Amino acid sequence: LTYRGWSHVENGAVEHGRALTQRGFELRRENANAAHALSHALQETGVGEEAEQLIEGWLPNYHRSGPLHGHIAWHSALAALERGDTERALAIYAEHVQPSVSRGMPVNVVSDTASFLWRLQAYGHEVPAGLW
Repeated sequence: LTYRGWSHVENGAVEHGRALTQRGFELRRENANAAHALSHALQETGVGEEAEQLIEGWLPNYHRSGPLHGHIAWHSALAALERGDTERALAIYAEHVQPSVSRGMPVNVVSDTASFLWRLQAYGHEVPAGLW
């Protein structure tokens, strides 16, 4: 159900996909893939703050060694950045995403780091020394 919903989100049926993903998440809230897909769907529907709230309430119960921990936090950092809260975005990045703290899959650690720092710069903010 989660992946079916995410497939719809990715193929442009965002509201339908969000509803399916939400249902999958509600059936099994501890499912990291569902939390990830739902946060992604929320951001795609333009409610990044809702995604942040979801992640803020969900992430503390997901062990830091979980393969999606840093990546799900990255979604929250992006939502904070998009609403202009650079300080919060950098704090989330420092606590959960940066390579020295993330225990996620190497491909996610590299891509999440590069894409977050790139977005920070693209949005007109200076990337703090040493983060690149």
